[in-house]
Amino acid sequence: MGKPLRVLNVEDSEDDALLLRRHLARAGYDLTIERVDTANALTAALDRQEWDIVIADYVMPHFSAPAALALVQERGIDLPFIILSGAIGEETAVAAMRAGAHDFLVKQNLTRLVPAIERELREAAVRRERRRAEEALRASEARLRLLMEQVPAMVWTTDTDLRVTATWGTGLAGLHLRSNQTAGMTLAEYFQTDAPDLVPIAAHRQALRGERAVFEMTWQGHAYQSHVEPLYSAAGRLLGRIGVALDITERKRAEEAQRFLAEAGSVLAASLDYETTLQNVARLAVPFLADWCLADVVEEDGAIRRVAAVHADPAKQELTEELRRFPPDMCKAEGVPSVLRTGQAVLVSEVSDAQMEAAAQSAEHLRIWRALGSRSSMVVPLRARGRVLGALAFVSARPGRYGPADLALAEELARRAALAVDNARLYRTAEAQRRRLETVLEQIPEGVLIGEAPDGRFVLWNSAAQGFWDRPIAGDSMKQRFYRVRPSYAGGQPYAFEELPLMRALRGETVLGMELAWSNPDQTRTIVLINAAPIYDEQDRIIAAVTVFQDITQRKTMEQMKDDFLSLAAHELKTPLTAIKGHSQLLLRQLARGQTVLDEVEARILRTIAERADYMAGLVSELLDLSRIETDRLALHPEPVDLAQLLREVVAQQQGLHADHPFLLEGADQPVWGVWDRGRLEQVLTNLLDNAAKYSPPGRPVTARLRASQGQAHVAVQDQGIGIPARDLPHLFERHFRASNVGMAPSGLGVGLYLSSQMVRRHGGRLWAESVEGEGSTFHVELPLDGAPPQR
Repeated sequence: MGKPLRVLNVEDSEDDALLLRRHLARAGYDLTIERVDTANALTAALDRQEWDIVIADYVMPHFSAPAALALVQERGIDLPFIILSGAIGEETAVAAMRAGAHDFLVKQNLTRLVPAIERELREAAVRRERRRAEEALRASEARLRLLMEQVPAMVWTTDTDLRVTATWGTGLAGLHLRSNQTAGMTLAEYFQTDAPDLVPIAAHRQALRGERAVFEMTWQGHAYQSHVEPLYSAAGRLLGRIGVALDITERKRAEEAQRFLAEAGSVLAASLDYETTLQNVARLAVPFLADWCLADVVEEDGAIRRVAAVHADPAKQELTEELRRFPPDMCKAEGVPSVLRTGQAVLVSEVSDAQMEAAAQSAEHLRIWRALGSRSSMVVPLRARGRVLGALAFVSARPGRYGPADLALAEELARRAALAVDNARLYRTAEAQRRRLETVLEQIPEGVLIGEAPDGRFVLWNSAAQGFWDRPIAGDSMKQRFYRVRPSYAGGQPYAFEELPLMRALRGETVLGMELAWSNPDQTRTIVLINAAPIYDEQDRIIAAVTVFQDITQRKTMEQMKDDFLSLAAHELKTPLTAIKGHSQLLLRQLARGQTVLDEVEARILRTIAERADYMAGLVSELLDLSRIETDRLALHPEPVDLAQLLREVVAQQQGLHADHPFLLEGADQPVWGVWDRGRLEQVLTNLLDNAAKYSPPGRPVTARLRASQGQAHVAVQDQGIGIPARDLPHLFERHFRASNVGMAPSGLGVGLYLSSQMVRRHGGRLWAESVEGEGSTFHVELPLDGAPPQR
């Protein structure tokens, strides 16, 4: 297989075309050849496919080689073009070569044809490769140029004479230059000086020594960070320098703003007096942000007060202070009044005389403004928690001083200042409230102590609370106090730290009536009654707990003395009462058997003596039970008891004593067994049934119901009597309490329900009441059926 060759033959003679094909075939080519003899045919062939070479006859009836060459050139196609002819002279051939033909051969001698084709194909390949390289280079240069033009910096090159050779980059705009506008200038001409110590010139000279130079400089109001390095050729020859200057003006301003705000943070944190804070802010703002600054605050009563007026020039400070005589006039439409009304910042880049005249309150006010220099201003609100607390005014004597970046900085400063002012006001309010609270607490005779979550560290207390301790409370926590005094229950059992009322309140409980005791260094014992409750913040989180405690040591001592007296008195009374009761019952039995003769009056007196003796014995028993309960000496004697049988017996007994009331019994037909103290339960049931009859009008029924379910025995005693007021129900089972609607107090000590509730509780059960005044009451007794020993 020969080398492929695509030949476009411009020829009118088929014989000459055949001769050309044979010659090239003998040369070993794998030919693709097409003959054309008109311009249209040539154009169609060029459009149809790509060709390696064009071989054209010079003269044809309707076409020619020069016309074909021109057509190929018009198409912009780089094809080797060889002319074959047998009848033209040398001048014609030279003209054809000048027109763009690559070679000229005579048809009678084709020995040079193949070498000419090979040569032209090689040269065409070289041309194409060069064009591709040139196009790639041009594209690369265009991309580089486009990239360099978009670089956010100024890039330049200089020769060894410090003459600018090229410049690129968007940074040129900051210098009001166009690309290559400075080309040909020396650095000395650009900077209008040849001072060798000028930083850019010195840096370029350093680069000429093969060193890299990095420097910062300010030029035409902009700050630049620059790098200059030597520029070498591919052969390593020093060509000059290349430099890059990045405009860091905004970065510098941002850094300065951050430093300013950081310093402002220190100033704002230095005082909790908001007037001092705003004065410090005004001093900080000049001259960095203003030539002079004013600070106004809105007081709680709505009045506006100027608290700061500061000028950067000490010579004008006194004049600036005179502006305190002109607080904002809320009738004015512009400036501080507008900001205080709307809460929106105002920036005036250039303050006109007309604006100053409109805002001035008087001719004197206008004179001061003009003397201070008021040509550019910003007013920003002091806003916190949705309220405008005041305003800061920043004023410059230079027109156009302020822009959006300055306003943003001023607003951020005002935001921080407003928070400081708001915190200072809150602190002042909190301190005032704290002083009032401390005054109130000091008037309370009970000890009040507040412990902070989570460990109960003491944060507030009154003198009464301090009086309970042998050393100051300040700095202590509840845990420290706990391990120092080791408190216990009033009965002597040790107290767990987690069960302290304060710690329970910190967990969310409300503790009422808890008794706590501890031993003092002098071996005495202190007993306190404590209430505790949690304190919540706005998000309902527990932040502290308050405890109120009262020293009940003396009261407990007196109660103990009273209980001891009652116990002694009960025992002393029981002996003669037993004798009186026994002798009266003996006489009554003899009277009944006829062994003793008494008249009617004497018999009635004897029966009265027996009844009163029984009543007195009941009172003595109640006194003894009360004393035993208060001293925790009430003994229970558990045994198997059929509650149904016991209830039937008590109901029958009460029916005999209260003949004017029908007693009804429900649910007691089946045994209900449990392990209880029979005598104490009989005492409870008797008291409830007796009260039901006692507080019911004659003829009204009293109903007792018994049921057992889910391990509990339940007895309900219901009457249709006077009922119990709702306000009295919570106190019904307290000692000596009587409902407010019973009128004249019935006989007795008023401890029956208290004793009953205590006895039921000691059995592990509970006693409660339901009532509607005027309709009756129902008392409920619930007892465990699990056979567990009754509780003490």
